[in-house]
Amino acid sequence: KYKKDKYFFEKENNKFIINSRDDVVLYKRIYSIKKIPVKFGTILGDFYCYNLGLETLENCPHTVQGDFNCSDNNLISLKHGPKFVKKSYVCYNNKLITLKGACENTIDYFNCSKNKLITLEGCPKNILSTLFAQDNPSLESFNIPYASIYGNIYVSNSPKISLKGMPKLAGILNFEENTIRSLAQLNECNFEYGFTHRVKNENEKIKELEFLYHIKDDKWELKFFDKNLYNKTVKTAKSKFLLEQK
Repeated sequence: KYKKDKYFFEKENNKFIINSRDDVVLYKRIYSIKKIPVKFGTILGDFYCYNLGLETLENCPHTVQGDFNCSDNNLISLKHGPKFVKKSYVCYNNKLITLKGACENTIDYFNCSKNKLITLEGCPKNILSTLFAQDNPSLESFNIPYASIYGNIYVSNSPKISLKGMPKLAGILNFEENTIRSLAQLNECNFEYGFTHRVKNENEKIKELEFLYHIKDDKWELKFFDKNLYNKTVKTAKSKFLLEQK
């Protein structure tokens, strides 16, 4: 829909580029589209292009001063996506195998859940709130030691995940329903607050585990949630902490 004074245009290489002073929401009428049919430039509000059937982000704006949402498409790459997003970047439920092409500036939060990622390499370097990366069945490692997450990280239901390449983290790491066999790498992680992990184990003695790290006394706390071991707590110094599930 066209609103007076909402859009302003510029010409580049004999092609018109659409800019907007407000939000832009692209709707799917009847048929899916593989790419956005017109070129956008600068969006001073939000830009939504979700659930369109997109296979590429070609013609996306280069700057979004609000939220960017390209969820529920058929994207395998974020190439051609915006280089700057001020608030949140959401690429949930696509077919992404890499995050390369995502914006590199500081953003509020980033959601790349329900994709086919192997690592999180390429995600923004600074995330002020939460990094959501759940339900990535092929996810093997973080591989983002350069990044700083000032909120929490969620990588639950990503059964192949290891802790390799963890970013700096000010909040909580949540990797529930995974099958991590060793927490030794946690000694190399840069936590400022703590982490939680709940895992279903085939071992009859221990059904579920939850791990908590307390920064104040530099202690690891391991809580067993089991009818025989309920409320039992084991504490050990961070430098000596090692747990192997066999």
